[in-house]
Amino acid sequence: MLEVGYFYVPGAIKEPQDERPWFPMLVLAVDHRTGFIFGQEMVRPEELHEGLLDLLLDTLEELGQLPKEILVDSDDAEAVVLAAARRMKIKVRQVDYLEAMEDVRDSLNSYMDGMGI
Repeated sequence: MLEVGYFYVPGAIKEPQDERPWFPMLVLAVDHRTGFIFGQEMVRPEELHEGLLDLLLDTLEELGQLPKEILVDSDDAEAVVLAAARRMKIKVRQVDYLEAMEDVRDSLNSYMDGMGI
């Protein structure tokens, strides 16, 4: 089972071409059972849907096999994932909480807190 989702990274980015800093979103594909991160991509909020779809397709290609089910925790993620998963006959289920995804988020937050970010 694969978890696909996203969350804001706790820290702003300001690139030279940006007038103001922006808060990136981390898009992830994580194994539900082991917590192994199969794919990740940092995107601007306005690139979220494209980032989710790209990550999903890249992850499925790298896996070399299709998962039986993909778990998501938001309407946005469900809409994007469903569009691709239906064609591949993969079940998509929206849940309240993605365990492995939350573990990744907690680890990232702890790391960034330790770095003073």
